[in-house]
Amino acid sequence: MPLFPKKLFQWREPKEFRRLNYACQKRTRRWWSRLVTTLVLAGLFLLKYYIEHENREKLPFDIAFPVALASGMVVAFGFPWLALISSSEVRLFEKHLTRENLRLLYSDVESVCWREMDDFAMVIFKRADKRSDVVIGVPHDAPLEKIEQFLASRVAVLPKPVRTSEPENDCNYREDLLPKLPHS
Repeated sequence: MPLFPKKLFQWREPKEFRRLNYACQKRTRRWWSRLVTTLVLAGLFLLKYYIEHENREKLPFDIAFPVALASGMVVAFGFPWLALISSSEVRLFEKHLTRENLRLLYSDVESVCWREMDDFAMVIFKRADKRSDVVIGVPHDAPLEKIEQFLASRVAVLPKPVRTSEPENDCNYREDLLPKLPHS
């Protein structure tokens, strides 16, 4: 395997897709998950601070705790918001694809399904190990046909669903969370 594999396709995920994906993730997350994340991070920040400043003069707890709590809130609430507004770069290589902190080998994918939306297309990678699906947004100005041919040469591609308002059985990505598609 070469040290720097050749990049075959590259694009930025559309903002509309990132918003939809964020909304889907937000709906499936528990209401208390960010609060627990905030408290755990605040505890870790306090622990690190007090261990680090063991022999030196420490801040009083009534100052250190709000600072740690604010830091935990920034991480738990601010980072997902930054991920939403920042652009996500997708790269397809010969044997894998990458996006942000994701590296997916085509050999780990059971099938690929395309879903056309008004402003973008979605590629849904169904993993062979039955973990959660990987969903990638593709803008309409990307070479969709070439990307589809490339993926078809690597993975089984399911047929594209007809654009209807009814849920599809062969290409189902969180149907209850997606907006209803208009009739073609």
